[in-house]
Amino acid sequence: MSNLQIQRLPELATNMLFRLRNDPKSPLQRIVWTGGQSYHTFYVPVSGDDWPQACLTDELRARFSPDYVGDDALVFVGEDPYAVKVRAEPSAFALERMRWIFDLVKGKKLIDILTPSKRGKAIEEQVAKVGKPRATLTFQLKRYLARGMTVSALEGDLANCGGRGKQRNALSKVGAKRSVKAGDGTQVNESNRSILEAGVSYLLGAPKRTLQLALDFIHEKFCHDWPATKLFTRRQLQHHLYFTRPFTQRKRKKHGERRFNLSMRAFNGTVDTYGPGAQYQIDATIADVYLVSALDRLSIVGRPTIYIVSDTFSRQIVGVYVTLSPPSIEGAALAMESVVTPKVALCAEYGIETKEEHWPAHHLSSQLLGDRGSEFISVKAWDRIVQRMIMDVANTAAFRPDWKSIVESRFNLLNAVWAPFVPGYVDKDFRERGGKDYRLDAVLTLREFTAVFLVSVIEYNNRPLRTKKQIPEMVAAKLSPTPVELWKFGISKLSGALRTVHIDEVRACVYPRGEAVVSEYGIGFATRFYETPRAMKEEWFPRSRKKNFKVEVAYDPINPAKLFVLHEDGSFERATLRMTAGQQYDEVVSLAEIEKLQKDAARTLNDGFDNAEPLKRALRDQREAIVEGAIKEKEERMVAAGVKQLDTKSIRDAKANERELEDLLRSGQVPEILRNEPPVETPKKVEEQAEESWEDFGDLSIALLEAAKRNPPDDLKGDKDENQA
Repeated sequence: MSNLQIQRLPELATNMLFRLRNDPKSPLQRIVWTGGQSYHTFYVPVSGDDWPQACLTDELRARFSPDYVGDDALVFVGEDPYAVKVRAEPSAFALERMRWIFDLVKGKKLIDILTPSKRGKAIEEQVAKVGKPRATLTFQLKRYLARGMTVSALEGDLANCGGRGKQRNALSKVGAKRSVKAGDGTQVNESNRSILEAGVSYLLGAPKRTLQLALDFIHEKFCHDWPATKLFTRRQLQHHLYFTRPFTQRKRKKHGERRFNLSMRAFNGTVDTYGPGAQYQIDATIADVYLVSALDRLSIVGRPTIYIVSDTFSRQIVGVYVTLSPPSIEGAALAMESVVTPKVALCAEYGIETKEEHWPAHHLSSQLLGDRGSEFISVKAWDRIVQRMIMDVANTAAFRPDWKSIVESRFNLLNAVWAPFVPGYVDKDFRERGGKDYRLDAVLTLREFTAVFLVSVIEYNNRPLRTKKQIPEMVAAKLSPTPVELWKFGISKLSGALRTVHIDEVRACVYPRGEAVVSEYGIGFATRFYETPRAMKEEWFPRSRKKNFKVEVAYDPINPAKLFVLHEDGSFERATLRMTAGQQYDEVVSLAEIEKLQKDAARTLNDGFDNAEPLKRALRDQREAIVEGAIKEKEERMVAAGVKQLDTKSIRDAKANERELEDLLRSGQVPEILRNEPPVETPKKVEEQAEESWEDFGDLSIALLEAAKRNPPDDLKGDKDENQA
């Protein structure tokens, strides 16, 4: 064979695996010695039954050539059957056996074991040194060479013993004898396992059934004539339940699909999008506040409906609509109108002063995400928006509000902003015995509450977000993580050596260790969340919702994306990034850089709160002025009417009248009774003019007209008394 042909042949390295090319079932062989100016290469079957064989290195390399056509042609094998049994930390069992043979396999002394003429003498000397039988050392040497030539090769096969995870069908009772209960019980096997299955089915058939109720059920139905010492125990029923029903299946059957998805499931995925305007989320809710009529502040009109449209990326509220009507497609459409309205003009309609930089959103999105409520359930209702505005409208699955959690959580955040300042807010103790009747505190009209709500939205949009992961570029630019700043940033930046060893074994050995916290988001470590096949199989994440627990990990300090979970049984797994809880740092970022970024982010967050304080005070002054004016007007009206508290019996009628008034105002017809213009004509003409104004109320009910005539404004009442005089 020429030198050129030899140079093209593959190089050999210790621990390489190979077998016959034409026989996939041929024994797998491992190279245990090659190179080092040696003409021979030694290899051994991975079964561990034989001593290594020698072969000329050049001849062995030639058999790997694609041009070699003999029956003994060879091919390399990449998968090592013993690599999966590698442990993160060798057991004391393996370390002790390594001590027995260490002097025989270290360095060039291994060549004495590979040479038959020297092997016997070397083993005899080691037997005398460690005091172990020759057969024992021979067995451990063969296993060491066959299974990878590491300490892990001497772990043994104890993991294959027993029947873990398999059901047993013993005829007599197994396990420890009872110490505090008479009798020996009943052994569970194929003949009676169906009874326990019936108990499990009964237990999961209704939400409030307990293990004890299920146990009593099977005793009554199937074990009625059994002696007390032979009855099934609670632990046997529980074991059958846990063995046959996975954790998530038990919870789904016990609590229902809706409750499981809402509060028990693992957190998978993220709601973030690639930039502002990529997706809006819309939802409606009944506000926790009672309002009064704009016509008569002594009439309580009930609780309004609030529509919110929020941008998924920036969390900015881009549209708001408040109405006394129940949730409907019309209300949702009006909310979309507020989305495209310049917010300076929108606030000016309600007497609120603001700047474009405080609420810069007046754009449509690529997609609108709603739920399966009555106002969103039919995509056909949005045909005009889809066709004219080229917007995709989508609905979430039934009973899955968590699929649009951004807008759902905005309601709670906004409540925290405006609720403490608004009389009539309904607290949690409403309708409880001894609880306060918050309806009696109602002072705001629909228009006034809308103004208060708009001020609260501006405050929220300019307040830093604690829960959203900060973008590194924003931290570097010292930009406060407010929805408005996220919106602006997104628009400008985003809508633009020849010995083979198993690499994971090396990583698990040399990487530093740490502790990670397992939660519903995943295995949390260094601002990231990970998952492993075992974690998914054993359902760690839904289990950890009740109580978090810690696991040991090995990680790369230069790139924490490379992480291994070390299990208590000595095994380990490579973890992969799990896209939960928003943005994660996918780039190769060191742990030190992440820690610095966290400090800078915390500093930027605190600076953002300090910078937002003057605006917050100014906005709260406006809100307090609105509320104080409403309180003063209500008190004056109560004194004038001679009443001490509001009427709660006619809320339904008052709300209907208020809705009629709302429709009139929306159409541009302002009743004379709402115009606070001073009279400029004679009392007679003013009275006639007032009569004409009543005739303009074409759509108002007769009851509302009569009530208004009986209670005219004070200036008209005085004029009427003068005429009568």
